[in-house]
Amino acid sequence: MTVYVIGIDGSETAAKAAARAGELAAVTNAKIHVVCAYSGGRSATVQLGPESFTFSALADAEQTAEQQAAKYRVAGLTATCAVGEGKPAAVILEQAELVDADLIVIGNLRMQGAKRVLGAVANDILHHAPCDVLLVKTV
Repeated sequence: MTVYVIGIDGSETAAKAAARAGELAAVTNAKIHVVCAYSGGRSATVQLGPESFTFSALADAEQTAEQQAAKYRVAGLTATCAVGEGKPAAVILEQAELVDADLIVIGNLRMQGAKRVLGAVANDILHHAPCDVLLVKTV
């Protein structure tokens, strides 16, 4: 089965790229593997009366990835998700190799002007991808 990897972070830009990945997967019958990177494995617990709530970067990343995968499933697509600690480009590339991706779908945020020289996520992926890359115009 054809596998597309989409990296998300909860931003509007990532949502636009994710939507395009879903459109493409729908017409090509591909599986989508949603990836969300996080940094800092620390968690914080907040006590509110008798209840306590724990917040962590890992939990937030898991929730973000699962929510996007669930949107794809509701649309009738096959979707899995994963999270990884580290720089977004490195996590996306690692996951693309792990699932033997056919395509990585990314947005073009920070691909214009001086910022593109500073190592934008999309730029890193374009230079190191183990498969084809679709750069979605999101800005």
